[in-house]
Amino acid sequence: MQTHVTRRRLLQSVLVLAALGPLTAACAPATTPTPTARPTSPAGAAPTPTPMAKSAEQPKTGPTATPTPRPAPAATFSWKAQQGKSIRVLLNKHPWQAAIEPLFPEFETLTGVKIIREVYPEDQFRQKVTVELTAGTGTLDVFMSMVAQEGLKFYRAGWYEVLDPYLANATLTLPEYDAKDFQKAAWDAEFVEGKLVGLPIQAETEIVYYRKDLFEQAGLKPPATLNDLEAAAKQFHKPPERFGIVMRGKRAAATSVFSSFLHNFGGDWMQNGKPAINSPEAVQAFRF
Repeated sequence: MQTHVTRRRLLQSVLVLAALGPLTAACAPATTPTPTARPTSPAGAAPTPTPMAKSAEQPKTGPTATPTPRPAPAATFSWKAQQGKSIRVLLNKHPWQAAIEPLFPEFETLTGVKIIREVYPEDQFRQKVTVELTAGTGTLDVFMSMVAQEGLKFYRAGWYEVLDPYLANATLTLPEYDAKDFQKAAWDAEFVEGKLVGLPIQAETEIVYYRKDLFEQAGLKPPATLNDLEAAAKQFHKPPERFGIVMRGKRAAATSVFSSFLHNFGGDWMQNGKPAINSPEAVQAFRF
C-alpha cells in the first residue's frame, strides 16, 4: 500500500512541476526598457505604432504514459491443491497392488487427499468395474485397466479420462514428471486413438519356465520356437503324474496368454479398426 501511495504522490509532483514550468517562465523579471527618442515628426503627426512583440509559445506537453501493469505470477504446482478431498480407487488383487498400498499413507500426508481403496480378486474386480462404469454412478475415480484388451471399448464408451490436458497443465503436473522415465513400449501402450488414457504401472510379458533336469535327461535343448515347445510338451506329457505344459486359463488371463500365440503367428485382435480374429493367422493360432 505504501508503495502505491508513494508512486501516486510522485506522479502528482511531476504533474505540478510540469504546470509550474511555463508559469515560472512567464513571471520572470522584465529587463529595463531603453528610453524612447523624441519623435522628429512634425507636431500633430500621429506616431507610428510599435508592433507588440509576440509572446513566446508555451511548450506543449504530451499525454502522460499509462503505467505498464505487472505480469501475473506464473502458476505453479502444489501438492496441497486438492487438500481435503478424497478419491475412490479400485484395485485388482495383484503383486503390484500389494507393493503400492504401503505407500498410500505417504501420498495422503503429502497431498491431504484421502484414498478410499477397494481390492478384489481379478474376476470380481473386472465385473465390478464394468457394472459401475456402465451404470454411470460417477463414484469411481481410479481403477486398473488392461488397455491392450479393453482400451478401445472403454475409450469409445467414455469411461476413460483423457490425460493429455493434465500433463500439459503446470499446476497439475510436477515439472520433473517425464514420460521418458517409462519404457517406450509401456508408455505407447497407454494410448488409444492417439489419446493418453492411462499411466503404466506394470508391464508383463510371457516367459517359458522349464524343468532343466528333465530337458537334460531327455537330451533336449530349451524350446526356441513354437514347434520346439509343442514337441517338448508332448514328450513330457504323462498324466496324471506329469503334464507337458500348463498356462493361466481364467478369463482375462487366458486372453493375455492367447495373445502371445496370436502375435507369434502374425495375427492381431484388430486390423484397421475392424475385428481380425477370423484372419488366417488367427485361425492358425487357435488351432495350435
